[in-house]
Amino acid sequence: MIAIQESPARTAHDPELARGGRFKVLEGTDKYHRFVVIEFPSLEQAVACHDSRAYQEASARRKQGAAGEVALIIVEGGDATPT
Repeated sequence: MIAIQESPARTAHDPELARGGRFKVLEGTDKYHRFVVIEFPSLEQAVACHDSRAYQEASARRKQGAAGEVALIIVEGGDATPT
């Protein structure tokens, strides 16, 4: 986790809204036990962060360390309900 916390891919795109802490699964399985929520100015910038060399290097180190299964989901904010 240290590599991604200190990587330019991560620090260039703050603020971090939530990391760790208590949670309660109300529906579905409790497959994951650690969550991080980071806000980006746009969906495109979130994808660019993921695709950046710095993030990909940190991701490769995480995978080598067998950190377990990871799900990475990007959600566009705001009211996305069609009118």
